[in-house]
Amino acid sequence: MPIPGCGHRAGQCRSTTTRILAMRSPLRALAVAAVLGSLAFLPAGAQAEEKEGTIARMDTNIGAIILTDGTQIMLPEEFNVEGLDPGKHIYVDFDVIDGQKVAQIIEIIGEDQPAE
Repeated sequence: MPIPGCGHRAGQCRSTTTRILAMRSPLRALAVAAVLGSLAFLPAGAQAEEKEGTIARMDTNIGAIILTDGTQIMLPEEFNVEGLDPGKHIYVDFDVIDGQKVAQIIEIIGEDQPAE
């Protein structure tokens, strides 16, 4: 199939078509590599999730908050736990990494609630 506007008869533009496709392929490969490369910065197996609940207790031995429904949320070492007391109603953004819920953001959304 001739390239529109090239002036060649059918079949003579094959090399031009091949050159155009060859120029597109490296760009496409570069774009795919860029997207895949950016995914490398995400923790393997991480999934962002959120939850709302009431703190039942803090487990300082393992560095976790236990909610009244039994959900265990791990706290990174640098996490500020000030004000995260049993009975506080909280909103938590966390990532699931290797099967563990790891807190990213914890917001106190209510005053002391009776622990269940």
